Amino acid sequence: MPPLLLLLQAALAAPAPQACPASFAYTAPFAAWPAARASDAPLIGQAVDIVPAPVAQAKFVTPPDRAAKPGTGAIVAGFAVKTAGVYRIAVGGPGAAPKGIWIDVAANGQTLRSVAHQEGPACSNIAKVVDFDLPAGHYTLQLAGIADPAQLVRVLILPR
Repeated sequence: MPPLLLLLQAALAAPAPQACPASFAYTAPFAAWPAARASDAPLIGQAVDIVPAPVAQAKFVTPPDRAAKPGTGAIVAGFAVKTAGVYRIAVGGPGAAPKGIWIDVAANGQTLRSVAHQEGPACSNIAKVVDFDLPAGHYTLQLAGIADPAQLVRVLILPR
């Protein structure tokens, strides 16, 4: 059988992607996701909705590891860690998950390296999840490249 026909046959035999349910049931570790409140800074264990600023107005502590394109949005906000450990930072939206977000955490003038990253759960509004190993202290969360700078961004930081 010719290769093109084999490809077509395989595509037709592949199961169709499953549709997402009308509402998504958030469970641990993201159970706090639906209970977000408006804020200008993240709190450990509490989902918050933050309004981005145009990237040109963002006061980054360190340059983002992935340069943000002009016309996109950015968030620069401080947060505190009381107990050392690996912390998971989930970002998305209260509605459709925003596209293009880059997550950095900075401390003492340095951008910290992440220890893990993944997409959010299928069918959820969580776009991306990035883990950082953080000692107790004060940090700056830097979100860059938010495709729609007018879209609220939901942030949840929690211990892993």
